[in-house]
Amino acid sequence: MSLETFQETIRCEVCGKTHDAVAYYVDTKHWITPPEGWVCADSNRDMGTIWVCSLQCLPRLEDKTIEVVSYGTDLSSRARAAQIRGFVRSRGDQNQRTILDFKDVRTIADSFMDELFGVLVHERGTEWFRSWVSVVNMPPETQLDLARVVQTRSVGGGT
Repeated sequence: MSLETFQETIRCEVCGKTHDAVAYYVDTKHWITPPEGWVCADSNRDMGTIWVCSLQCLPRLEDKTIEVVSYGTDLSSRARAAQIRGFVRSRGDQNQRTILDFKDVRTIADSFMDELFGVLVHERGTEWFRSWVSVVNMPPETQLDLARVVQTRSVGGGT
């Protein structure tokens, strides 16, 4: 039986933080002793395949993607935006990230954008929003509208 030890850098799969850990090879088996507070999030594969730096990052491995087009290709209803906002807020309050995918959505009314994003920023703040909400596949011109809504609501504007 041969035992080798060495330093190995591990990376949090959620936030990207890195840390040195002690790794061992015993014959053909590989183990890593994680730094204090780090968690191996995947015990079904080889030890150390998926690492997270804290228990706060662990639930974020379970990101949920909402295909916004399932609510329509032309979005204008404040009630529909409030429905999505409630789901996003609930997940964020449980330390779970939501990805809003706007693929195949043609138009988004300012009222929908304000009800979904503006109210979230107003209620929870920009840091909360950045931590728990991701927006993907949004056309560049609509991204500018989103930035405007977030900026307006983050400085206390709008209701």
